[in-house]
Amino acid sequence: MSAHPRFKSPRLTLGVGIEMAACLKAEVDSFFSGDFSEVFQEPDANPFWILQKLRFTKPFPSDKCGQYTTLALTALRSALDQVGYAAACAAGCFDPTVGNRKTPLTEFPISTDEVKLEQSIARKCGHLPPKVVDVFRAIEPYKTGRGNWCWYLNILRNSSAHNVISASAARLSNMEVHGAFSGAGGSFKIATLDLEKGEYVFARHPFNEIFGYEKLEIDFHPMLHNSQWDISVEPLSFLANCAAAIEQIIDEIEALCLKEGYTK
Repeated sequence: MSAHPRFKSPRLTLGVGIEMAACLKAEVDSFFSGDFSEVFQEPDANPFWILQKLRFTKPFPSDKCGQYTTLALTALRSALDQVGYAAACAAGCFDPTVGNRKTPLTEFPISTDEVKLEQSIARKCGHLPPKVVDVFRAIEPYKTGRGNWCWYLNILRNSSAHNVISASAARLSNMEVHGAFSGAGGSFKIATLDLEKGEYVFARHPFNEIFGYEKLEIDFHPMLHNSQWDISVEPLSFLANCAAAIEQIIDEIEALCLKEGYTK
């Protein structure tokens, strides 16, 4: 709920981003519920050894997850720009009346480094109150700054056609196996992903040993990969962190406008 009417729009847009992120989480949770995988074995490249593997037994809903991710990225990035527009209108720096054909210079500035950020501010933030620009600048919204999440959000949104989210690019964050080998030659290993097959190798033992397990606990997280920039992020936590940070920015700018008496 906004105390200032101008900030209703960025909050609504932020809400859309949060809703799309929730849809993504529901889709991922649905996939990883129940029986979605199986354990099997096959010979190693060295025929005297056996590999213990895990693979998925149903297709990952990559298309639907990709759509939800793109919608969430777009809404979150748009909410940032709408914060600046709301502040400029509230302060009377830009008049959004009918017939105003000027392009509002109210973008949320994002760049690769501090120098280019200042150049972006000079080009794109001309209608923003100076104190609002100071808040944006303090966030350090550039690749090498504390607010580098802004840069990643911007890149992933702008090059969404190159985004891929799939189980074959999943990160195995935790795989606990309680098992035993009949001999002394076998060993558990950090689970490694065979991208081509979408299979995880988690144990290796001589062919004449028997492997058995009592418990297999798996915690998978899908990964979002952008092929254009070679960026990989875990989308659920990334979107949640971005949404929380954007909400703080909206709160701070709205509070500033109220304090400064920007009531238009």
